[in-house]
Amino acid sequence: MFLLVIILLIVILILMLITGIKVFRRTVKSERNKQVLLVILTIGGLAFAVNHFFFKKMQFIQSEVYSNLYLVKYPDKDYSKVQSAILEKIQEYLKTEHQTGKPLAYTNENGIYFYELGGRTLGFIGDAGTGYFIDHEEDLGGFVSEELGMYTEYRLAEFYYDSCPQDSSLVCGEIAYFKEGDWFKTDSLHNFVILAANLRSLNEKKILEPSSLDTSSSSSVSIEQLKRAFAKKNEAEFLNYFPGDFQQFISWFGWNTENGQPADLYAESGAYLDYFFESGRKESRDLFEEKLIGIAKNGYWQEDGVNYFQDFAVAYIKKEKKYELINELSSKDANSVLFFLFDGPHPKFDADFASQLSPPKKEILVELFESGFYDQNKNPDPILPDPETLDLSDDVGSIHYALSDFEGYEHYFIRDIDINNDGTLDKIVSADRYQGDELFLFVKKAGEFQPGIKTINFSEDGGNQIVDITAEKGGFVIKTAFPDGGLLEAYHHIRFKDNAWVLTNTVYKTQSSNGKDAMIYVCDVVQELDLEDAHILQKLRGMPEEQERRRRCTVEKVE
Repeated sequence: MFLLVIILLIVILILMLITGIKVFRRTVKSERNKQVLLVILTIGGLAFAVNHFFFKKMQFIQSEVYSNLYLVKYPDKDYSKVQSAILEKIQEYLKTEHQTGKPLAYTNENGIYFYELGGRTLGFIGDAGTGYFIDHEEDLGGFVSEELGMYTEYRLAEFYYDSCPQDSSLVCGEIAYFKEGDWFKTDSLHNFVILAANLRSLNEKKILEPSSLDTSSSSSVSIEQLKRAFAKKNEAEFLNYFPGDFQQFISWFGWNTENGQPADLYAESGAYLDYFFESGRKESRDLFEEKLIGIAKNGYWQEDGVNYFQDFAVAYIKKEKKYELINELSSKDANSVLFFLFDGPHPKFDADFASQLSPPKKEILVELFESGFYDQNKNPDPILPDPETLDLSDDVGSIHYALSDFEGYEHYFIRDIDINNDGTLDKIVSADRYQGDELFLFVKKAGEFQPGIKTINFSEDGGNQIVDITAEKGGFVIKTAFPDGGLLEAYHHIRFKDNAWVLTNTVYKTQSSNGKDAMIYVCDVVQELDLEDAHILQKLRGMPEEQERRRRCTVEKVE
């Protein structure tokens, strides 16, 4: 039926066009008619020009349905005049009694929105334009939908507000300006006078938590702006709206320990942080790095979102060699930032990171490891050898591990094993279960134990943990097991070959089930990985998938 209507309209348009052409031809046959037509066209052209240049003044049309929506007709080409007019309209709105009515679909109710009047195509067979919302509600369903969010290219400004924390009788907020729909800038607005009736309505709704909406502080409104920027993949806008301090960051991406509830973006924190660090490499580096350090100040460890940010921040500083971000800080701020970057359940000293810091900042990091870290979750003492072994005498610096650093240290155990096949017992030092994955090899030469390499003992967060290290012919075996029941063991066989310690193979053991017919699968997996390979965990081959085990593994009976 709809198609038939369209075809009928097209036919009518064609007939009207043909009729118009015929009338025009008859008119121009007479010289007098030509002169009359020319005069009419001239007068019409002059009238159009006068109207366009002298009477097309900027107008604000307030929606009859959404009182907080203004459609701007003929916006001035001078953008500063548009901004000034919008500010005046905001003040007028706040001082005038109004009914907000039904909220717009895509945004928060505590806001005032300004869109250019435009976007109309062919009405019912196209977009109705922003003018549709002057006297119509949004239509979010049906054959043709109309939603204000469809017309972002006509967006001019959005003002989000709440009562000021210092004086609840005034309004504070932030306004975002747009050019051709793209974010242009954001300004903070303070101490706007608001009509008493509107203030009561604002306080009754309690849409926002009481807080200043300055760009440097937390805001439930701004989180909506961040969400929209993320959805549109607008990097400049996203970077602008991203939190700039730790309290705002944790209120959006962290976990509220008081009420045991996740923040709004807790579950999506990984995706948002990926995009933040990705956009930071493309957009304003200065703003990105300012926010990175701003969040790190006064921060502390928390799992998931906060932990992700710590990892991303350390990786960024190391990869981009941005150690000046810390070296240029005051001692107080450097202490706070370094505390956050390395805080956690099992803080690990990063010798490479420390070696790039200036001597005063290296000393701060060492002192942090001496004094301990955030302990709300009853974290164990930091894990590292005696920090006195850190050379702070020059700008390069390095960690020099010695066997004496580990002897008697409660978080490590030591095994006497010949690790290089020279007939002399050497030393292997490993972190204890739940104490990290560090493994140190010391080779005995000329009666002294000299550092060999630092590597891993294959302990995993939430997975297998170190059990023991034993000697075998030609090398040694690192045994790990899943600590919380069931049979899941791994035996990592290490050999000294061509002056390198190599993980030759791993034997995995697992039980098929707890039933009477249960069996134990023993899977020998070839590895051939250098223990000094920084990516050994990523390259480590795991146990074969269940459907492959019958073919690739041997079977033992459960005793």
